[in-house]
Amino acid sequence: MRNLQTIPAIAGIVLSCTILLPLPHSAHAYGRGNNGGQQRGLSTTIAALPLQDLSTEEEVGLVKMREEEKLARDVYQVLYQQWGHQVFANISQSEQRHMDAVKALLDKYNLVDPVTDSRVGVFTAPEMQTLYDSLITQGRNSLVAAFHV
Repeated sequence: MRNLQTIPAIAGIVLSCTILLPLPHSAHAYGRGNNGGQQRGLSTTIAALPLQDLSTEEEVGLVKMREEEKLARDVYQVLYQQWGHQVFANISQSEQRHMDAVKALLDKYNLVDPVTDSRVGVFTAPEMQTLYDSLITQGRNSLVAAFHV
């Protein structure tokens, strides 16, 4: 009977060791970074992927997504200029990477880019312009309000 009780205990110890032993090594991992250190950009990765058929809905979604990413980037650029808080700069930079990725998809599928004006706060779709104006107005009220944006 005692042997039957020790089997789960031993299994638990082995499982714990299997999970915990690699942690100190992974905490100090000195890997070669994203993409195995090849420094390939996301645009290059997207271009290398096989071309797939897109539905009209997917095409419309990609086009809209490009302007949505610009809206987010522009809003956080303005909020960073207004408040100088690094979190806004970080988000803006992330949104720029998203814009670049969606642009690579638009190019890959020969879709028209709705971002025809690179100026901050200028949009093709009227609803994007309205949303941008609303978010900027809200974010300029206070730093706390900006964090809510």
